Amino acid sequence: MKTIRPLAFAVALVATPALADPGAWQIRDQTSPLDGSHQYEAVVQSDEQLTNILGQPERAALGVVCGRQGFELSVLWPDFVQKEDVEDLNVTVIWKADDGPLQRGAWIASTKGVGQLGNLGLGTLRAWSGAHKIVVRVPDQHGGQDATFQVAGIDQIFAHVSQTGCG
Repeated sequence: MKTIRPLAFAVALVATPALADPGAWQIRDQTSPLDGSHQYEAVVQSDEQLTNILGQPERAALGVVCGRQGFELSVLWPDFVQKEDVEDLNVTVIWKADDGPLQRGAWIASTKGVGQLGNLGLGTLRAWSGAHKIVVRVPDQHGGQDATFQVAGIDQIFAHVSQTGCG
């Protein structure tokens, strides 16, 4: 069974007042003192506040994790992700990079948002490399809200995880 790992780092950053500037990547690059394994994490908040599960304003977050458990590209979503089939973990996410065409793809849904693991996530990150703006729509209880992420520098994040390797 596929499961999406929660981005605890991203959740902590989103809750931190220092991350009040949407479009500012927060990056953590660490080596474990225990086993020398590498963990790279990058998170950016959405421009706009969406409506969360309680009807309150809250920003979404786009996160990249590359480390001992592999690669994950995630969108932390403030509202409950709406799935058509309770048994199916996948939902269709719509996105576009800059002024490009709309893209649709299957992402794994969790209680914290949606994500793509391994090569699928790396492929999406590669497609976004060089973009300045990503707009994502995740199906939720509010009919699917749009979140805009200013992602200048995402090409450097992709280059780093490609060279480092994950897992």
